[in-house]
Amino acid sequence: MDTITSGSWMGYLGRSLAPRELECVLDVAQGMTSKQIVRHYCISQSGVEKRIAAAMFKLEVPRRAATDDSGPMRRDRRVPDRRIAQVRVLRKAKSFDYHA
Repeated sequence: MDTITSGSWMGYLGRSLAPRELECVLDVAQGMTSKQIVRHYCISQSGVEKRIAAAMFKLEVPRRAATDDSGPMRRDRRVPDRRIAQVRVLRKAKSFDYHA
């Protein structure tokens, strides 16, 4: 049976995925982003997204990163920097003339 190897991952052809879908899935398994896959295979962004979506549908996977949290592909989000705005209110002093 024919196989496709990408890094340390190996996929088998003829098991419901098209060759390009399998290549994209193996690259996702390595942790590559869609933009990296686009550059790797020189295809359009929408082409990569469609192939990954088709593979997810065929494999009945609900999320792109359907792994447990302890796996090596876990990515932590950075905490956004808090921005503090300083507002200064300046009031113009009104001058009053007192008439005695």
